[in-house]
Amino acid sequence: MSTEPPSTPARSFIPEFAAERTTIVVGIVVHGERVLVGVRPEGCPLAGCAEFPGGKVLPGEALEAALAREVMEETGLAVRPSVWRQVVEHDYAHGRLQLHFIRCELVGTGSPRPPFRWASWSELARLPFPAANAEVIQALLVEQERLQGPDGGHEVKSRSS
Repeated sequence: MSTEPPSTPARSFIPEFAAERTTIVVGIVVHGERVLVGVRPEGCPLAGCAEFPGGKVLPGEALEAALAREVMEETGLAVRPSVWRQVVEHDYAHGRLQLHFIRCELVGTGSPRPPFRWASWSELARLPFPAANAEVIQALLVEQERLQGPDGGHEVKSRSS
């Protein structure tokens, strides 16, 4: 007979670092009647989904500085963060994220590097963005309709994982 204490029920192990949320900045870059969007490449989480430019905030980095850096790295375009939109916390299979959506102004001129390109507002409504973006995109479309008048209903497509 064993003298060891009874075992406790198994539970999933989540490493300490995985329980923390990764801080991400997301740039909503509007230029005239277009919005900057890209497509996530194969081999990365949420591959094939549409995305706004952005990425991880480095330790000690201000959100605005991180956003300007990430947009420049990904698109080759200089931006100035202008209006904070929303913070969304979302859990994906690949990580727990805290996404800071910030509207940006384009500084200067130029064309974005692929896979980024300028999309119309109506196209934005049809692109398959990740689930965490849906509420922000819907708010942007409602705001745009209010500014320019209704041009039909928009339904945001999203992928849940």
